[in-house]
Amino acid sequence: MEVKSPIANFVDVLTQVNKTAQTYCGKLQSSEAATRAALIDPILQSLGWDLTNPDMVELERISQQTRIDYALTDNSGNVHTIIEAKSWGRILIPH
Repeated sequence: MEVKSPIANFVDVLTQVNKTAQTYCGKLQSSEAATRAALIDPILQSLGWDLTNPDMVELERISQQTRIDYALTDNSGNVHTIIEAKSWGRILIPH
């Protein structure tokens, strides 16, 4: 039985996400939710974030009148990382 390292598993997920992005780019361009489900969620899950656990990952959190797509929290409930999602191809910060 072959045992893959966590890095190899992560590379596999990135490869699959890349294929998904190429295959469905048209649909992902019109939907932030689709982009999140097809591209962002698999990456977060492969890194060990349990998207079904609201103590670990808060979705659509409001902070200082700003909606945050993902707030990743530590064991004490402190926000560790925030992630802003946009539909595929959309620029996060205007030039």
